[in-house]
Amino acid sequence: IIHNDAQHFSCGVNLQVVRQFFRNEDMLGLDDFLNHFQKTVHHMANASFPVVAAPVGLSIGGAFEVVLHAKQVICHANSTMGLVESLVGVIPGGGGCKETLYRWVEKLGTPDDISKASWKAFMNLGYGKTATSPIIAQTEAMLRDNDRFIINRDRLLNEAIIAIDKNTAQLPFNRPALKMPGKKVFKEMCLWLEEYQKVGQLMPHDVVVGTEIARIVTG
Repeated sequence: IIHNDAQHFSCGVNLQVVRQFFRNEDMLGLDDFLNHFQKTVHHMANASFPVVAAPVGLSIGGAFEVVLHAKQVICHANSTMGLVESLVGVIPGGGGCKETLYRWVEKLGTPDDISKASWKAFMNLGYGKTATSPIIAQTEAMLRDNDRFIINRDRLLNEAIIAIDKNTAQLPFNRPALKMPGKKVFKEMCLWLEEYQKVGQLMPHDVVVGTEIARIVTG
């Protein structure tokens, strides 16, 4: 069970730590930092035992990437979640881009033509969309069908313990290889970014970040 009793689950990775890697020109240190994070959430998703995330308040950025890799989420009704990295000029680095794409593929039911899912993921990630309730999170493919919420925060941990003990609502991570849409859709996304920069909707660095998100979600 991944849970705490603070006002917020977590507001994500400490960006001052990430900034220090750049200041020290320690790219190997940054790689190790991200590799450890990625391996941690990968082990969560592929663990041989049940894994429940029980977030409250804010679960954003890297914290939401932790939530995304739990086999079940039981959250408080007053939960806000989302990947907000693009708003501070970086890209989700803990599997969030991958997981966002797979969830839209599942939600739209189009594994053979994932162009629409790629666009959905591109927009979610690029705009740093947040869901201000679990119900909105369901519609935005941030939560899965087996995830649920409860009204009484005081019962959250107990509900997570019951879910672990019963082990009946765990949803495994079926992540097959995808046939990515490739260069055509990537160029369309880059053109979209250029057009929105021309009309003042995006800053130059937004285009840099958006281009890399486009590269990821199109393959």
